[in-house]
Amino acid sequence: MRWRRWIGLLLLFLSSCVGVVLVAHRVRLAGLRRAEIPDILTPVHEAIPPALLRRVGFFDDPHESWFIHFSREKPPGVRRLCALGDSFTAGSEVDPTHDYPSLLQARLDDREPGRFEVLNFGQAWFGFHQVYLVWEGLARDYDCDVVLLGPATFYPPRDTSFNHARELNPYYLHARYVLHGDDVRLVEVVGESVEERFEEYHRLIPDARYLWYDDVAPSAALALLPTGWVLDNPFYYRDDSKEHEAFETYRILLGKLAGEVPRVLLAGTARVRNAAAPHEITTFRPLKPSSFPYRASRRHFGPLGNDLIARQFAAHVESRPLQSLPALRTSERPPSDRGGAATPVTPLDRYETVEVEIEETALGHFVTGGDRTKRSGSPHRLRDDGVKGLIVAGRPPPFRYTQSDSPLDGCFLPLNHLPVDGAPVVLESDGPRRAIGTVRLWDPEVPIGEIVLGDGFDHPTILLGSEQGLGSFRLPTRQDPTEGTEVRVRIGEEDVLVGPTDRMRSERGPCYLVRANPGGFVDLDDIAERGLVEIVARATNRPPRRVPIARWQRISLAPPG
Repeated sequence: MRWRRWIGLLLLFLSSCVGVVLVAHRVRLAGLRRAEIPDILTPVHEAIPPALLRRVGFFDDPHESWFIHFSREKPPGVRRLCALGDSFTAGSEVDPTHDYPSLLQARLDDREPGRFEVLNFGQAWFGFHQVYLVWEGLARDYDCDVVLLGPATFYPPRDTSFNHARELNPYYLHARYVLHGDDVRLVEVVGESVEERFEEYHRLIPDARYLWYDDVAPSAALALLPTGWVLDNPFYYRDDSKEHEAFETYRILLGKLAGEVPRVLLAGTARVRNAAAPHEITTFRPLKPSSFPYRASRRHFGPLGNDLIARQFAAHVESRPLQSLPALRTSERPPSDRGGAATPVTPLDRYETVEVEIEETALGHFVTGGDRTKRSGSPHRLRDDGVKGLIVAGRPPPFRYTQSDSPLDGCFLPLNHLPVDGAPVVLESDGPRRAIGTVRLWDPEVPIGEIVLGDGFDHPTILLGSEQGLGSFRLPTRQDPTEGTEVRVRIGEEDVLVGPTDRMRSERGPCYLVRANPGGFVDLDDIAERGLVEIVARATNRPPRRVPIARWQRISLAPPG
């Protein structure tokens, strides 16, 4: 009968759909599994309870200020400060003595030696739910007089899922808090071992807790999407904004924390400070410059950025007014004497290291913009990448606080060839070729320089790019008939930029940017009022070559209101 055929066809269709889901799910799991499972649940120290380790996902031992180097019993007469937070607290991208808790210890010791102990409980990649679990399961046993929170730590996407790492680390699973009436409730991850937790989380039919309380759709649904795509969980337990939900949990957890410790100091955004407002918590808006030399490769603070945070916490710990903060401001390049006999230009990849120095202290080096900034920078980077030369190709939007008009915060285009001083920069389009400027090297021996534009161009650099050296660039002109059309910008025989004049891109990849290095630190209280920032290129068996790139000046900044 006809109705039986239709039922048969429907069943065949449904079974085919189920088969597709099963196959797609198996393929996705195969892609997520690792030949060697990350050893993220192995205790790094006996002081860390195994139950806490399972709840937060992992622990690492980054710096000398870490809590394992202190006894649980507080020495008599000492005020103990416990810093909780994420990578900005832990000290990612700096050496073991330049995280902000270490620098805070040094600042406090300068004023009152032996009066304070600063313990670092920070962990990279943690959300505030994990931070609170560290307090509840570990830090509260260390007799803390003051808990320090911030300058980051509060990231809602890390606190509305059990695996905010997604494909980057599918084994990184952690518990989270959910709203439960006027309170919160902790929801644990299923499984004891790393393998068991992974398998349970990525099951075809997930456990009910993942179905209700994970902001991302179940693994079977994600298997039907292209790699890297994310789908909101249609079964999620709340209909309101996940960001609103996260901040509601922050408000409740901050209240619990404030009730258990004599004092809480919180540095954060306006919304974070509002979440703390109902409680007896001292909050402030931190000064966080974004320009060199304050930021490291992956946008964490470098040593000088951490020192700014430490100075602000120190003032609040000691309950003294903070009128100003010392800072460095960089400005235009100084004029250079480039006279004398012609000298052979040495390609940048022939130098062992290329660093940026202030008062003969290396404060930074070149890294690439875009996704590659997730790789740490290195003074050997230009050599390792085979970069022959660098040309400044634009500056990002103005930086807050330490606004810079120097090339230090610019975008450096990498070149496959040696740039020649005075070489023409040519714009090619459907119309006639035209020279738009010339190359100016800053030093006759080092192939780093800028483009000097000719008449008709109203910006001192050829391009305007984003802060990370991402995306597209614009060639600003007063009246450009090629606006929006396909063009090529050439230096010598090399195309350095291609595309429409309002969306050009580099042929060789993202810009190189100057970022702070892990150990680069100068005490701003002890240096001169002003000086030169230099690029220093070093090669074996020859003296280092110093190229002035900008002026610096020591200034005082008022903290944010």
